[in-house]
Amino acid sequence: MFTIDQCVMCGHKEVPNQELEIPVNIEGIISVKVQGAKCSNCGEEYFNSNDTQAIRSMERAYKEQAVGA
Repeated sequence: MFTIDQCVMCGHKEVPNQELEIPVNIEGIISVKVQGAKCSNCGEEYFNSNDTQAIRSMERAYKEQAVGA
């Protein structure tokens, strides 16, 4: 769960936790759902850095496998 007091982009104070989708570049997978927060005013999304790092690692592993195939 996130506790975002204020959106860094617009200053809005309503940034509720919600399920968000991160687009990925892995064949057959369009996006991955993660827990995050989203500003009610401007739509700025906040993700856990561990989640985004894990997705990047999956993308790299897939690309390396595709090149090696």
